[in-house]
This record gives sequence, C-alpha cells and structure tokens, in this order.
Amino acid sequence: MAASVLYLDTARLGQTSPSALQAQIDFSRLTAEQPSSLYTDRFLADGIEVAPSSWRERFSGLRHWQGIDELKRAIKEVANAPASHEVAVASRSTVLMRLAARAMFRVCRNVLATDMSWPAYQDELASASVRANKHLTIHSCREDIFAGHLSSREIISAIAIAYERHGCNGLFLPLVDNLGVRLPVLQIIRAIEGIRKPRFVIIDGAQALGHLPEIDCHDSCDVFLAGTHKWMRAGSPLGIAVFGRPRSQELLSRCLNPTSRTFDDPLARFACSLSGGAMERYSETVNVAPLFACRAAITDVPEQNGQKSQHWLNQLLSREDVASMAESVGWYTPPLDVDSRTGILLLKPISRQARSVLNDSMRKCFADCGIAVSTYDDATIRMSMPKRRLVASELLQIETTLSKLGNECELKV
Repeated sequence: MAASVLYLDTARLGQTSPSALQAQIDFSRLTAEQPSSLYTDRFLADGIEVAPSSWRERFSGLRHWQGIDELKRAIKEVANAPASHEVAVASRSTVLMRLAARAMFRVCRNVLATDMSWPAYQDELASASVRANKHLTIHSCREDIFAGHLSSREIISAIAIAYERHGCNGLFLPLVDNLGVRLPVLQIIRAIEGIRKPRFVIIDGAQALGHLPEIDCHDSCDVFLAGTHKWMRAGSPLGIAVFGRPRSQELLSRCLNPTSRTFDDPLARFACSLSGGAMERYSETVNVAPLFACRAAITDVPEQNGQKSQHWLNQLLSREDVASMAESVGWYTPPLDVDSRTGILLLKPISRQARSVLNDSMRKCFADCGIAVSTYDDATIRMSMPKRRLVASELLQIETTLSKLGNECELKV
C-alpha cells in the first residue's frame, strides 16, 4: 500500500511502525546473508551485543534486540504492568485466550461476559465452560450502549447487577471492544467486588494496548491479553498474556507454560527455550521475526505520559472532527456516552435505504480514494484515528469519499 494512503484501519492490523519495519527488513537480510550462523543461537537468546560487531553495523534495525527476557520486561513496561508480573508470548493470542479460559473454569462455576466481546474469544470461553461442565452467562448491553441509553455509571451498575443476579464468580471483559467502546473495567471490577469477589478475571486488551494512554487494571485482573500487531504496530502478529496476581500466579504459570502438552504453539515453546538458556536440539522450525518486530515497535511508543496523553487527545479531537463533518453529508455516529469514546469511530448512513444498498463496495470506494478503513455488512464504517490530529485536507478527503458513497447509493436506489 502506498505511503500516501491515509491509514485508519486497526481492526486486524495496524500500520507497521518505522522501527518495526526496519527490524523486519534487517532480520530478512540477516537470514539471507548469515543463515544458521554459529552466532545465531546466542544472538536469539541474549541479544545483539553477543553477535559479531559487523552485525551491529550491517543490521542496525536489530539493535533493540537484547534477548527474550529483556523483551518480556519491555512488554511489561509498555503495558504498565508491575515488574513482578510474568509474560507469556505466542504466535496467536487465541492460543493464550484458550489456556486462560481453561484456567478460569478450574476455579469458577459461572463466568460473566458481555456481548461486547470479540467473537473468537467468546467462543473460547464457551468451549472452556462446556469442557469443564460450568456456566457462561452473557449480559447483553451493546445495543443500549450504542443507542446512548447507558452512561458510564449505568454500565457499571448494569454489569454488577447481572453478576449478582446470575450468581457469577468469574468475569471476562474487553478494555476496549472491537467497535471502539471503552468499558470502565476497573470501576466494574470494584463494584462487583462489593457484591462478591470474582475468583478469576480476564481482560481483553487487544484494542487497548498502544491505544489508551494508560492501562491500570493489572492489579485487579488475573490475565491481561493483547497482541502487538494492532495499535502497537509491530506488523507481525504476536499474542501476549501478562499475569502475576498472587492468588492465580501459580495456576497460570502451569497453564501458560509452553512445555505443557496443552500449549500447542511452536513460537511459545521456542521463546521458552531461549529464556531457559538452552535451545531445544530438535525443535520445530519457527518464525521468530514477530519477536524482533515487537521489541522494535515498543521503542516507537512514547515513554512520557504527557506525550501519550497528547496522542489520546489528538485521537479524540479527530474523532469529533470526522463525526461532525460526516453528519453534514448524510452519515452519523452512534451516540456513545463521552466516557465510552475512544480513537475508534463508527459511521452509519442516516438513510435506512442506504444501509440496505451499501455493502462491501464501501471499502473499495475508500481505497480508491486513498483511505484504508474497515467496513461491515450493515453499512458500518470503522475508522481508527491516528496519533496526530487529522488536517483539513484529510478531513476533506474523508468527506469527499462519504459524499461519493452517498451519490452511489442514490444511483442504486
């Protein structure tokens, strides 16, 4: 995709950050010039400093790689997790979700989730509940939230009431759902603890890591799940799980141990062998590029809280700019409560006729106009705002595309 494209799509993949891109390029060059080198094992385990000095000069994109243990420390820092917590990595976050769900149903008889969950994660929860012969309760709140019927305080109350009514003792929530709604997770957990303390809490942070200015739920949840390929912009998918709450750390250390037969992920096993300092003699050939891309991407995340807050403000301001402009050309955004808004904006056509006519052609129309977005079958457009504020020419570019879609709809009708 050309560099001039306005990238507003993190639904599945964020736009690769500069350092992550260079790391991937230089690792590819390394494998072309130095395949299976005598120094490769030490480099993977301990970092660039133990490699020949010529590597540091020729493959500068790998300069951030200091070994798997340092990578895990960096992940905890960027996720704002306590240093005492542990980190598990895998090639797919669904693998980590599956194992975390199994651990959850070892100690919970009834887990509460909402219809805000990512469907793949919800399926893993459902499968784990059936396997354990336990219960999964789904509280429906998405429709009311998107209709603007629930304030942040009312969301907290509704979920807490559902938790009490159904006799739940476990909880699964997204920090930000895939359609851009921010849930007041910490306040929900505290409200629930006033009723009956949950025995296990899993938080989905896939759309939060690298997006929200601060993540503050680690001391209140047992597992925090995320990936580095969306808002973290690593380019190569890598699932991560952060855990360390004293009550569940031992259980999770067993369940998320890559040497376990239930942990079927070659990258996780390979990373574990690196961390242990001993490479498996007959290990499966593994794509380790996501590890380097992740570490490099972390360096592109601002360290200063003030800069993170400014990025967050830029996203919210751009969101309001697009929403206001879109309304003038026949589109509207669901009336979310202010506290529920994020850098993700949904747009729908005001005309009900348009909703039945517009379909997958929407994404192509945006692409033809130099904009990358996500679109859904119900004529919904999903835009992820960049960390900088959109300028007037970009707003005009979006407005022109939305108008073009409206004209196309009139012709079809």
